[in-house]
Amino acid sequence: MDKMVKRSWKFKSMDEVNTAVNMSLKTTMFNERCRRWEKVIGGYRHLLWMVDRKHFPEDYEPPAAFQMFMYEIYYHLAVAYQHVGKHKQATTELTNAIDIVSIPKNGCLAGCMTNSCLMTPIYARRAFAHAKSGDMALAKKDAEKTVVLDNRNPDVYCIRALFYSANNNEKHAKKDLELALNFNSSHNCTLMLLRALNMTEISPFQHLQEIIKQGADPNSYMNVNSFTHPCMVEFFDKMLFGLSVPHTITHIDLTPDKPSKKSMENEAQSRPNSRPSSSRSQVEPFRCGTPVTSEQNKSSLRRRKDYGAALQKHLSRPKTSTDYFENFKKERKLKAIQDDIKRRAASADMKSRAQTSSMKSSGTSRVLAATKTTNFEAQFKTDKHNKENEEFDFDSKKNKFIMNMPTSYSIPVFQATNIKEAPRMYYKPWKGDKLPVAELTKRQTTPVFY
Repeated sequence: MDKMVKRSWKFKSMDEVNTAVNMSLKTTMFNERCRRWEKVIGGYRHLLWMVDRKHFPEDYEPPAAFQMFMYEIYYHLAVAYQHVGKHKQATTELTNAIDIVSIPKNGCLAGCMTNSCLMTPIYARRAFAHAKSGDMALAKKDAEKTVVLDNRNPDVYCIRALFYSANNNEKHAKKDLELALNFNSSHNCTLMLLRALNMTEISPFQHLQEIIKQGADPNSYMNVNSFTHPCMVEFFDKMLFGLSVPHTITHIDLTPDKPSKKSMENEAQSRPNSRPSSSRSQVEPFRCGTPVTSEQNKSSLRRRKDYGAALQKHLSRPKTSTDYFENFKKERKLKAIQDDIKRRAASADMKSRAQTSSMKSSGTSRVLAATKTTNFEAQFKTDKHNKENEEFDFDSKKNKFIMNMPTSYSIPVFQATNIKEAPRMYYKPWKGDKLPVAELTKRQTTPVFY
């Protein structure tokens, strides 16, 4: 990590940053699948260094997907730390992931946070990391939070049972495993823990056969019974894959999707005002809003206007087929008018270029005669002066970061939710594992009634 800090950040544009970040992300994910954990740690640390906000301009506002991208990076970095036995570093990265997705409750002075499904796998991993670090009090606290966040998931009861077993409290561990069986009587992780803790009457042959059906390796984590077991990391990855965070973002574009707050305020301030300017002049309020003075935040006025425009557009949607076809005809006419205007402007531009080219051709002889009579020393001085100016401009732009900010932007109000193609929170196990499959009994058809 120290070598990465000393490395200079030499990107000149956002396109270069996006290319380097996506290449590093793909390489790190490939190393992750190959279980090269030291390279995975270095890759994710390098990604965090590249996307650090201190390298970007002060008014830079990342896109909406940036928060989820950082959440996934911190989680997978913590998993890599756990695979190499560095559980304290994993605790730090998991805490960073929790801070990213934590939303404070409005009006709460105690600092309460809104619960989210994104916190469940983080608390489960952090409970394991705290237990391996020797801090059982914090491990119990995180294990309790996993049960509170997802109390109908049998995996979270296995997490708390593993903590109780590590704390030599097999009575509470058995209660949690019985609760898990109430939600799913054939839950493999629960059955394995019951067998490892000698709390079930199932035969070893039946248990081994059930595990092999799921594609797991019974020789590596067959006897896992607590967080302190040496094969607990592999057990977590294989049997508790429902508490894992998948890579939902495999390609990131760090270009901001909206102008910065400062640029929006400058734009609103530079707009011509139809009313006479005064220090306490008020703008007409929005229908459901309050008056806003010109001295207040300009972005609030922009939000209200965009919301009003989006609401009017939403209410003016066609309700019948005739309305739809009428709107379609209006859009076609408007597009035809715009195309006609562009065509006329292009023809006028071509005519002006033809006139200028004819004027230049007529005056070429005069220009050639004038250039022959110019002094060589004067020409040398002008060339030297231009060269110095170019070098000065190059030095001034040397450290300038080019970032194309979006100009046309309206605050989204009504957004369509893509439920069918949206990535799910919990992903399928590693390659070679199989999800549980149940055979459906064929229903016998009743004879035809005569």
